[in-house]
Amino acid sequence: RNETLLLMAGTIAHLLRRAGLHLANYVSDEVRHGTAELWQSLHGEVIDLIEAKDPDEAATLWDRHNRDVSRSLSRSYGGESVISLVD
Repeated sequence: RNETLLLMAGTIAHLLRRAGLHLANYVSDEVRHGTAELWQSLHGEVIDLIEAKDPDEAATLWDRHNRDVSRSLSRSYGGESVISLVD
């Protein structure tokens, strides 16, 4: 029941939803589905690494994924931060 952590997680979830909705309006169905499949696969790999008790590799893969997503989102917003999505 960490209220600060809950607030931060909620804020991040909101930003991700808004970014996803924004991108959905600007990319083709093919790109959107391909990206969803890629991310779902990667999330499965992270879960597999956690189950295999390899937290370091899971963290490395997750960090790389987050950096890649951040760069993609930044490019799609013309270099602006997704923070601009906050109402």
